[in-house]
Amino acid sequence: MLCSVLLSLLLCLCLLGVLAPYRGRGIGAKLLRQILEYAETRRSIADVFLHVQSSNEDAMTFYKKQGFEVTGEIKDYYKRIQPSNCFVLSKKFVHLNMGGGLD
Repeated sequence: MLCSVLLSLLLCLCLLGVLAPYRGRGIGAKLLRQILEYAETRRSIADVFLHVQSSNEDAMTFYKKQGFEVTGEIKDYYKRIQPSNCFVLSKKFVHLNMGGGLD
């Protein structure tokens, strides 16, 4: 009997920012698209996740447009800024196997 195990990895997006004067020009979307395209081509990456400060509505809207979903909240995540809570957002990948089925 032949068994194969696929280890699933998480890709953590630690920091993605665009200076205020340059926002709304598609720069952030292009950067994120590059990261997501990379993740989609790596069968071992099952999820991309990131943290967003709970009051950052612009970032929440941006990431939701890119297919991210809120999957959790961490209380007192930030130590020097208020509010100190953050949301955990993630985007899952479903990879096709060589036979055309889902992994």
